Amino acid sequence: MDDLYQTLWQEMQNLETIGVFFGLISVGLTVKENIWCWPFGILNVILFGWIFFKSAIYGQMILQSFFFILILYGWYQWLYGKENNKSISIKNINGKEILVSIPVTILTAIIIAFGIRFFSEKENFTTLDSLITALSFTAQYFLAKKIIENWIIWVLIDIISVFLFIQTGLYKIGFFYFLLSILATTGYISWKKKLAN
Repeated sequence: MDDLYQTLWQEMQNLETIGVFFGLISVGLTVKENIWCWPFGILNVILFGWIFFKSAIYGQMILQSFFFILILYGWYQWLYGKENNKSISIKNINGKEILVSIPVTILTAIIIAFGIRFFSEKENFTTLDSLITALSFTAQYFLAKKIIENWIIWVLIDIISVFLFIQTGLYKIGFFYFLLSILATTGYISWKKKLAN
């Protein structure tokens, strides 16, 4: 049984590496506004969803399921979500989006925290997990709409995630989120320049 557990653990480590690889490609392509970011994102969330399920980090597992849906939405938006017969373009957040997104994000975090506590006693990081999950919904929605502030939210998420994944022993994923914080900063700078032009 110990040999089987060791083999499964090594396989999970390999999946973690592959998931990180696909995630980095996805975010790198997103910074460049390349439509291929979405298929690589799908591969990333499928692998991470499985890893989080096996690691009993259920908020993150649920997040990957929603990411899958939001990725399909984002892919569709980038392909067909035209504004005035033009491709969707980078824009700043407006006042209405701020007023709606803040309370929705807070309420989502509270609901997720209650849901995790209700369904699982194994979860040790419910508050962090639910905060990351709720912020990620908002950031991913903003990304699909090409709202530049998505990158600022991603930097915050990435920093919190590094702490969470180090605490749970998922060091490769923790390092992945550290790299994502750098890529998100790069994404913000790159999109800011495009917005200015």
